[in-house]
Amino acid sequence: MLKKFELREIILISILAALSIVTKPLVKSLSMMAVASFGVPNGLVGGVIYMMWLTLIFRFVSKPFAVIGFSALQGILATLIMGMQPIGIFSYIASGLAAEMILIPLMNKNMLLVNILAGGVANAVGAVLIYFMFYSKNVDPLLVIIVISFISGGLSGFLTSFIYGRLKNFWRPVSARTV
Repeated sequence: MLKKFELREIILISILAALSIVTKPLVKSLSMMAVASFGVPNGLVGGVIYMMWLTLIFRFVSKPFAVIGFSALQGILATLIMGMQPIGIFSYIASGLAAEMILIPLMNKNMLLVNILAGGVANAVGAVLIYFMFYSKNVDPLLVIIVISFISGGLSGFLTSFIYGRLKNFWRPVSARTV
């Protein structure tokens, strides 16, 4: 599988995975401060940033398994660096799988809409999995969890589209750049 990726793509995946994990505590703190007084879950703001990484890596490395590999690496790093329980890796992989199942078949469609859909679905899948793995088996709040996490993850599509639009010219192969 790694043979299908260029070295610079593997390096980018690794750097962004590390960046996403080391910024997670900051994003979490800022999210809590932003929404604490409104009684809204901090994931509403945090999901915008967390899911942005998945769709952003796909925009730069539009190959099968790029997002899944990125998510698996995120999960491993979260376990090693942040002390997350190893079973939590599955939530990262499930989110990455959900995003990739949307991104790959729709890669040539409207980028903004696909980013919104992929981020929303990925965040909802991850939130539901985390809820059942670590919090409760009660399905009563499930609809609220799905809706809030979908909206939050969907908003990441706007951020991804903006960032990718600004950086895409820096990622083209050297031979394709005009000097």
